[in-house]
Amino acid sequence: MNFTIDRTPLFNALKAIIGVVERKNTQPILSNILLVIQGSNLSLTATNIEMEVTIQLQEVVQASRDGSVTLPARKIYDLISTLADGTRLQFDIEAHQAVMKVGRSRYKLSALDAADFPLIDVSAQETTAVIAQSVLAKMMKQVEFAMAQQDVRYYLNGMLVEMDGDQLTLVATDGHRLAKASTTLAQSQTEKTQLIVPRRSVNELLKTLNDNGDVTLGLAKNYLTLNLDNLSMKVKLIEGKFPEYQRVIPVNMPYMLAVDKAELLTALSRVSILANDKLRGVRMSVSSDSIELTTNNPEQDEADEFIEASFNGDAFVTGYNLRYLQEALGAIPHENAFLALRDGSAACLAAYGIENDSIQVSQVIMPMRL
Repeated sequence: MNFTIDRTPLFNALKAIIGVVERKNTQPILSNILLVIQGSNLSLTATNIEMEVTIQLQEVVQASRDGSVTLPARKIYDLISTLADGTRLQFDIEAHQAVMKVGRSRYKLSALDAADFPLIDVSAQETTAVIAQSVLAKMMKQVEFAMAQQDVRYYLNGMLVEMDGDQLTLVATDGHRLAKASTTLAQSQTEKTQLIVPRRSVNELLKTLNDNGDVTLGLAKNYLTLNLDNLSMKVKLIEGKFPEYQRVIPVNMPYMLAVDKAELLTALSRVSILANDKLRGVRMSVSSDSIELTTNNPEQDEADEFIEASFNGDAFVTGYNLRYLQEALGAIPHENAFLALRDGSAACLAAYGIENDSIQVSQVIMPMRL
């Protein structure tokens, strides 16, 4: 099988799927990508067993015949990344060897049989929701930072996707903070469904989503499928029961703290320099017109910052993990942050909407003793 293709569409397709390929694999074929040619169309597929991504390119190749082959993903990606746009590539494939020709240059690559490539079967797929890519991306960015990392409670190492009627809700928590984003779908799903998408798959999907078109979500056995533009993704779900997140979101929060988000983030960044590397905590003293941020470390270094704020309750002192507070504030897409509080021992709640997208967000941060 022989075919020619311009460098640019091939490189862009490789760039979109290369993150799925593991750098070290016990099965050599998992280090390869599957190329399938039908007429002038080319599809590329990458998988790591847990996730599979396919991208379709229309009218991009000139081929001697239809066929398929698998090639080493990282090697071909690294080679093509060094070439200039507009470069024409010619591939000659025979048995277990592929030759890529660029002008007078030749590169020989090992090829493995396409029949051995482990594709994920989703023949029983059911459509569950359709949503704008831009809206889904904004929702995911509002919650992804709260996912756990390598927690023994494996069901926390991912993002909950909940569909209930015409409501889509995304939730992530690591047990110390929680983030939730919800919106109303134009195309509804009547039965309540809960899925847990692994952390790595969430990160790969975020790289893929753009501002154009819709994404269709589907369910097949233990897999979530996503179809957008010319790309499709199949993700193996985490089995387990996600915590009842509704119980974590506090109610009856009578007091509101209003503060300039950028000013608070800048102050937190400064005090974090002198924070205890293990605790990473900041003491926050709240009064009617200001916030005092205090931290120290075992070397007897101390930081004390005052910033203007507005608070309608009695003064009190509480403490939070610095990184949790910074990440929660950083996700707020508004100039001012409004934090609902009760007292120094209660959780902090940030609730807000994202204009024009009908997205409602809740963020909860548990206090810490300092």
